[in-house]
Amino acid sequence: MITLGIIGVVAALTLPSVINKFKVKQLETAFKKSSAVLEDTLVAVLSEYSLEYMANKKGALEQLTNVPNEDRAAINELFAEKLKIINVATIRAGACANQFTCNLISKNKLYDYSGNLIGNYQINAFPSAYDHGQSVVDFYLLFDGSAVGQINFQHHGPKDGVKVTIDTNGPFKGPNRYGYDIFDFDSGYYWASCCDNNKSGCPSHVFYGCYNYAKANQNPSDSSKGYWESLYK
Repeated sequence: MITLGIIGVVAALTLPSVINKFKVKQLETAFKKSSAVLEDTLVAVLSEYSLEYMANKKGALEQLTNVPNEDRAAINELFAEKLKIINVATIRAGACANQFTCNLISKNKLYDYSGNLIGNYQINAFPSAYDHGQSVVDFYLLFDGSAVGQINFQHHGPKDGVKVTIDTNGPFKGPNRYGYDIFDFDSGYYWASCCDNNKSGCPSHVFYGCYNYAKANQNPSDSSKGYWESLYK
């Protein structure tokens, strides 16, 4: 009985760690797949407009070309054509445009990198195709269960780039947490180091840097540690 009790205690102590490692490995695998698909598709689409440089990480002296709105719309149409889309969620004028989107928002929650609740799943986390503040925000649910937003051509200043948000396992599978399964690809360098919202100088709910840290497998707060091994800690 004593031996069985010891085994039970050891199992109770080690099982959560084993489960977390499994979840982290799933998140890492999903990120690698989604990020590869995103970057390959982004470069392919932008190349057709001789804008492939926009998909590359920018230096301090580079500035995004002010792409005309009609070209942005055409680029995003081509972007959508190259993705394996099974459904589209849409926000129009600040409200869900269809029942599917309303259900998605009301039944799912969104969390920041530290695990704090932000609120209901926000489609506006997937930016508009044109710029911040536009009335229409779409994002695509893909055949593999992931989700991706449209290309956002930011041009507020020389630090801006193109931005695309991904949910590597989609809104219906958790944790729906920035830096875990939700990432912002941003080719600019504005707030590029912001991932952990406790970091000095980073605004609340800005996680542009998580994508870069995940790609480099580097902890946002401690460069001596790996990114993925630090999750759920």
